[in-house]
Amino acid sequence: MKSNSMSLRSKKSSAGLKFWILTMSLVLASTLTSVTAHARKFGGDEVNNGAGLAERIVLYAYDRLPVFMNICLQSNNCKISGDERAVLSQIAASYAAERASGGQQIQFESESLKPGFFMIDGVVRMAKTGSRVGSPIYVNIDLLYTLQGNGRREAIPMSDAVALLIHELGHHQGAYSHQDLDYLGVKVASLAQNHMQITPLLPFTNTVALMVLNPLTEQAFPDVLIYAHEEVIDISAQFRASIKCPGFHLPIPIGGLPDLGVPLEKPRGATYNNLFWEDIDVDATEQEYEVKGSIAATCQERATIFTNNKDYKIRISFDAKKKDGKWFVDENKIRIEQKYEPWWKFIILPF
Repeated sequence: MKSNSMSLRSKKSSAGLKFWILTMSLVLASTLTSVTAHARKFGGDEVNNGAGLAERIVLYAYDRLPVFMNICLQSNNCKISGDERAVLSQIAASYAAERASGGQQIQFESESLKPGFFMIDGVVRMAKTGSRVGSPIYVNIDLLYTLQGNGRREAIPMSDAVALLIHELGHHQGAYSHQDLDYLGVKVASLAQNHMQITPLLPFTNTVALMVLNPLTEQAFPDVLIYAHEEVIDISAQFRASIKCPGFHLPIPIGGLPDLGVPLEKPRGATYNNLFWEDIDVDATEQEYEVKGSIAATCQERATIFTNNKDYKIRISFDAKKKDGKWFVDENKIRIEQKYEPWWKFIILPF
């Protein structure tokens, strides 16, 4: 779909370079990290009735809730009281039992379709649950979206989903008030949000966006999610597999070409920051997206001086196609590649 057209003069002048690149590709293959591991998709098939972006965000928050809770429990910056810490610790300790209770714990219902179902103390709540560990958590789908001024429906933010789930799971630990659990959920979500970076393609909407949840320590790796229309796709495992620590390194001052190098080891952790959308190609039936950010990997001391250098980038590319009026990401075309891109790569090839 993208145009690869060039002028005749450009084609002639670049022919020699193209031949050189093809010749060198066998030598350079070890320096390029292009991973096609299976991505995990959160969708309605997991709960039988949740099919929108907001529902998928809630499902991801539920799946990774231990990470969000540990960010708070292990940080001195989480401003929770001793009593709140005790409740949160109980929620964390019971999480495995919650998931092992059988059935799908997260269920989506609609107050508009079942009037009174979410009415508690005269107020329509966003969710409700029982008092025992493993009780189903019913989420009010009517309140998972807000109508924006431009007429677009915007899904619940990840931080709100975390706060919601902390609140509901807190009811399984004792007769705590809604207000107390609201405060606890907000405190956990606020600190977790400091570790999140959501980079939308367009302002004021997460219809297409990349979300990164960076770890609390240098010995862990980030979660990386693609938001694309009604889908949430977890590419964390694929992203982690794409990261390599540099070893032998011979720079090549031409942009778009990989340096000569041999990676010596896999990193022990990493963070991914400073994201921006670099290349976009959209038409009525197909969309191609490319986002890039800086990768800082935690490597052994015997790695090179380029370890943790901000000039190392990871580029994520993915495609979406329209089918039966809905957009779907082609998981087979999600590409993740690490490159070294310092300022002195001043020669940019026209192909």
